[in-house]
Amino acid sequence: MIKYDRYDYTRAERCKYGVGGGAVGFLLLLLFYNNLLLCAVLAVPSGVMFLKYYRKRLIEKRRWELTVQFKDAMESLVAALAAGYSLENSIREAKKDLGLMYTEGDIILREFDYMTQRMELNIPVETLMRDLGTRSGSEDIITFGEILVTSKRTGGNLVRIMRQTAANITEKMEIRREIETVISGKKMEAGCMTAVPLLMIGYLRVFSPGFLDPLYNNAMGAGIMTVALAVYLISFLWGQKIMEIDF
Repeated sequence: MIKYDRYDYTRAERCKYGVGGGAVGFLLLLLFYNNLLLCAVLAVPSGVMFLKYYRKRLIEKRRWELTVQFKDAMESLVAALAAGYSLENSIREAKKDLGLMYTEGDIILREFDYMTQRMELNIPVETLMRDLGTRSGSEDIITFGEILVTSKRTGGNLVRIMRQTAANITEKMEIRREIETVISGKKMEAGCMTAVPLLMIGYLRVFSPGFLDPLYNNAMGAGIMTVALAVYLISFLWGQKIMEIDF
């Protein structure tokens, strides 16, 4: 059972992202402080902080992947229900269809495997769908799970509900794609603006080696560079937050 509000790194991922984050932190600190020992020591917490930062990104990415794949599951369920299958058997048929579209490790297949296993223990489908919505944190899946519970009690039109759910997710996907197209240029501008301060410092250190010496190896210079680094990091995170697409 996947918990979508958390992400557990594999050993390979922890090594990859941790070392990568530490290396970036080392180079960034080297530009601002020019102290190899200090940069080497602070590279370790830099890697840890990057792991925490990137974990949030991976959680959002996985949650969106589930939402997109859930749309395909709804279409398969609609086809099975329209063919006369019960809801329980539609889940099994949809799992077969999804197996043709996705690989074994994909999220939606893991969820449908879990559902079919729990159905063998006589747990109602609507309970499993509501549980998936609660774990996923996706508004569409949560709404569908709640509506499914109500429909099973009152005899609602499941085919129409599933088609509407798939249509809502498709509309969100199109809107997200349009937004990403509109802001793609701004993302490039933000990337250039992020790189410019670092390139300027690197240029001065290479072509004017003594120009920045007053800012290194003394308390006042370290204080100034610390403020500059803090402003730089806050600006970077603020820019990432502004361009974040939240659904």
